[in-house]
Amino acid sequence: MTFLDSVKTCLKKTLTISGRASRSEFWWFQLSFFVIGLIVGLIVAALGADSTLALIIGIIFTLYVIVGSIASFTAGIRRLHDTNRSGWLVLVFWLLGMIPFVNFISWIVYIVFICQAGTPGDNRFGPQPE
Repeated sequence: MTFLDSVKTCLKKTLTISGRASRSEFWWFQLSFFVIGLIVGLIVAALGADSTLALIIGIIFTLYVIVGSIASFTAGIRRLHDTNRSGWLVLVFWLLGMIPFVNFISWIVYIVFICQAGTPGDNRFGPQPE
């Protein structure tokens, strides 16, 4: 899946937790979410806190972060589905991420899970993603 296809797919499926997401779909979306956030953050910092334009961009950016975080969360669920794991694990990892010292281990396990190849062919969560 190409970069733009991944971003479009994840944004289109922002509220969809069923189905599967390929590694490329998941990681391209994560990269775009991070890079856009970094660029907008740098622009707001360059404009200064007292700027009206910075305030407007900040409000728009807040909406972007809310939508992007939901899309990222659901993409993580679909990514785990691709590895034939329950999407509830995303919530478990998120909750474990709030506990000091445990959060480091839970993030490592989560990253290992989402980096693994998906189940070839159909699995209990649907057909193999493109």
